[in-house]
Amino acid sequence: MIRLLLLFFLIVTKLGVFAQDVSPSEFYFPRSLISVSASLQRMDLFTGVAYQKNLKKIDIGGSIAVGSRSTFGAQQVFPQLGFYMTIPYLKHCNRKGAIALGPMLSFHASFFDMGDNISQYDITAGYSLYYGKNKGRLQFIHQAGIGPFAEFFRSESFGFVKSYHWNYHFKLGLAYAIY
Repeated sequence: MIRLLLLFFLIVTKLGVFAQDVSPSEFYFPRSLISVSASLQRMDLFTGVAYQKNLKKIDIGGSIAVGSRSTFGAQQVFPQLGFYMTIPYLKHCNRKGAIALGPMLSFHASFFDMGDNISQYDITAGYSLYYGKNKGRLQFIHQAGIGPFAEFFRSESFGFVKSYHWNYHFKLGLAYAIY
């Protein structure tokens, strides 16, 4: 499925470039983005803000989010800190819009207290997609990934407990572009 999407974007990119008669200097990608997003992970729902700096070949960003456990008995709000890197492999601009698609690597750390201090860490690899009007301020954001997840806490009956799982990450949001 991912190969088909990548092939589709490559074909659309090549056709769009040859169909335009406008010089590339008229198109701009933002220098940085400030975004608001909602994300879904294996057991948690998050709402947060992020800042992304677009460098020449790589985009780096950090995020702060507030999450809640999606399990019924553990409804508790807790913070999450994140860091991500994206390589915008496919960038395309035309008169209607600008799109950037590429692989992404992210790291998240969450901490909350349900009688015991619980720490959660995950690393996900996936893709990042940005779309918006050329020179437009609002950008649509979509990020998704999968990777290992670790949870650590101290229990009175079991002592120090470690738990490892696979985690997924699905994020949708809107960003304000700074040119």
